[in-house]
Amino acid sequence: MKALVAEIIPVTKPKETIKEIKVVPNITPKNESLELFKDNSFELKSEMPLSETRYEIKFSVTKEIFDKVQLLKCKFSNKLGSDLSMENVFTELINKSLSTSKTEKGKPSNKNSRYLPVALKREILNRDNLQCSYISPDGTRCTQKHYLNFDHIQPSALGGKSIGENLRVLCSAHNQMFARMTFGERAN
Repeated sequence: MKALVAEIIPVTKPKETIKEIKVVPNITPKNESLELFKDNSFELKSEMPLSETRYEIKFSVTKEIFDKVQLLKCKFSNKLGSDLSMENVFTELINKSLSTSKTEKGKPSNKNSRYLPVALKREILNRDNLQCSYISPDGTRCTQKHYLNFDHIQPSALGGKSIGENLRVLCSAHNQMFARMTFGERAN
């Protein structure tokens, strides 16, 4: 499946517009529909579901905000999958902002558990610059910023602890590579 890429056009003046988009379903008038289906070969539906009302929002942002939005897309790539549309990114942000449950800031972490507290995840992501930390034998660092995983350097299954020194950020491909190297081909 090919992802759609939006054209980004820098503008000189900030602009914001919001307008409702009216969606009118294509409904054939009853008298015409009866003429078309006299032989009763099709079942007529008296009420067709209407599409949801949608709104078009246009606005411009600074380069700094645009770059931050791109980072958000990277951050949500695991959760949102291939649909990294602005609508889905904003939905995720809005849901997080409006949720009534607070993050578990004061919860002590069990170093023997595989659970990673949010604060520890943030620390590891920031340390690894929100990208895969794999460095190839020729010294080149992987540039992948989507589909990131937290990886135990010494795996949990082999006694590795869930502490900062034992954690790193890897893309899915490099995470699988290390799993195969550690546990063999059947590790998937």
